[in-house]
Amino acid sequence: KHEGATERTPLKMTLLAELQCRFLADGLPKLLQDDLSDLWYVTTGLWAPEAPIDDLRRRLDPLLQGQAAQRARAGAQGLLDSLQDIARKGAPGDNLARHGDACDELSAALRIPLAEIKAALRQGVAVFERHEERSLLHGKAELLGVFDDIVAAVDGYLARTAEMLGGLASPSPTDQETGCS
Repeated sequence: KHEGATERTPLKMTLLAELQCRFLADGLPKLLQDDLSDLWYVTTGLWAPEAPIDDLRRRLDPLLQGQAAQRARAGAQGLLDSLQDIARKGAPGDNLARHGDACDELSAALRIPLAEIKAALRQGVAVFERHEERSLLHGKAELLGVFDDIVAAVDGYLARTAEMLGGLASPSPTDQETGCS
């Protein structure tokens, strides 16, 4: 059977839920705790040596371990479990349509923080384009502001995802039980 690119299928929706789980459990933490932290160290080393070296981590860790992140992971796992259950039973019916709407929202929501992070990083690059060799003298506030924008993007994403998926969470999941930890 030939299916259209936008057609909802149990497989596509399951893959999206799995992607969301992996992004919440591995991708986002790695991006923020490893890659972004390295950029923070270089930026503060050159432009703000007075800034605490662990300031960014102190702001991000509570977000990644907080209630919204836990609810988002549990909801993503609940969606994944439900879709896998539908696939096993082979009778999608109304549940597939309901989950399809959630998957459409989730797909759109997943693009937002990536676009916001990318835009913030582009603003940082623009500082160097604008100030060139004078960026050490004139770029501090703008460059540090990039990190504020990224923290805000992550906070907003986790809150939106938790709200969107919170009702799909399995009863009282812990991160260890979900696989989205």
